Amino acid sequence: MKQPSALYSWGLGITSKGVIVIRNWYLLLGTIAATCVGAVLFVSLIGTGRDQGPAIFGLCVGLYGLWSFYLELLGVRIFQDVVSYPVRLGLGTGIFPLFRKSVSAGTVLQASSLTKPYGMKVAYLSGEFGQAKILFDTKGGRDRFFAVVASKFRHIKIFRWK
Repeated sequence: MKQPSALYSWGLGITSKGVIVIRNWYLLLGTIAATCVGAVLFVSLIGTGRDQGPAIFGLCVGLYGLWSFYLELLGVRIFQDVVSYPVRLGLGTGIFPLFRKSVSAGTVLQASSLTKPYGMKVAYLSGEFGQAKILFDTKGGRDRFFAVVASKFRHIKIFRWK
């Protein structure tokens, strides 16, 4: 059976190098919306001759939207022995990606799940390094992640996988 390309498959894909990629569709669309809102604010307010603070704010929102789009497009990546994911900031759901972080699967002892407000699903990986919080927009995405972790890294115990 032919494997789906990670370049074209949004939910789950495998790159030519064997890297498993899980993307969050709704979060990806949200980053596009943030980029568009920032661009509209910037373009509509830059030449008005008034205070340029709102235009600069629009520029910052647009640039952050582009950065977030890049992080969401990379998705959650599972290499040979490494899980790479976007680290997020925010109160409550924590949906704003800031940068990427990688955790060696050899240091992970257990995984568990939680449902956050607004339906966001969270997978927690914990071990000697502390805890990694990986956010998914759907239960299907989180379940795909746990299925890959369960089959690829048999030493990780998964709790509360509902």
